[in-house]
Parts: sequence; C-alpha cells; structure tokens
Amino acid sequence: MKKPGLLIILAVNVIILFFAGYLLYGYISGDKKPLPSPDFANNRPAPAQKKSNEKKSNEKESLKPKEGPAEIKIVSIPAEAKVFVNGYYKGKTPVKFKIVSTSGVEKPLFTLIKPGYKKWNRNLEIISGRRKEYRVILEKN
Repeated sequence: MKKPGLLIILAVNVIILFFAGYLLYGYISGDKKPLPSPDFANNRPAPAQKKSNEKKSNEKESLKPKEGPAEIKIVSIPAEAKVFVNGYYKGKTPVKFKIVSTSGVEKPLFTLIKPGYKKWNRNLEIISGRRKEYRVILEKN
C-alpha cells in the first residue's frame, strides 16, 4: 500500500480513538449526557406531549418522597476504594447498597478512601425510594 493510503487510515483511526476517549471521559465523569437511544437515531416520531393538566399532576407526584429505601451505587476510578457513609463501612467500589433510614431527603457524609489517593468527602442528597449512581475520580496524593 502506498504512503498516502496509510496516512489516511492513520488519520481516521486517530479521529475514532479521540471520539471514543471523549465519550468515555464524559460517561465516567458524569458531565456528558448519554448518546440518544436507537429510537431517536432512527428518526421515529416523538411520543405525543401530555396536556398541561396531566403534566402538573405528574410533577406534583414526582416531588413527593417515595416509600422504601434509597438505592445507591458508587463507582470510582481507580476501583477498590473503601466507601463509608456517616462513618459506616459499606464496601469497596464499585458498590451497591441501600439506605433504609431515610425520612424524605437527607444529606449523609460519603467518604471514599484508597491508599495513595486523596480522601474524598461529600454530603450527597439521598431521597427515599430513589436510585442514584455516583461516579468519583480520585486524585493522587
């Protein structure tokens, strides 16, 4: 194969790798929204919009706390960081657990610890009956 053909192939591969890295970074950091679903990509019509009365009633219902425990998932980079909630050990990342004692909305202290990395502390909002995933990138010491 001639050199110009190899350069074109190399350029296309670099662009593909750059785009994949951009998507991966956005997914991990949680800054970017996921790509549209296949239904959207195939130009299928959007579902009919709700009437204003129906929309208002659904908004009111969604603001009310749901019954049951809050389900939490924590993923970290690097993995295997110890997770504590209000000082209680919950496991190593990636970890899923439930917080049963929520009365509506709370903000417990989440701590992630991994040797060689800075301790990560945040008060995160927990709503009973809801699922929430947090993605954390730990900084090196």
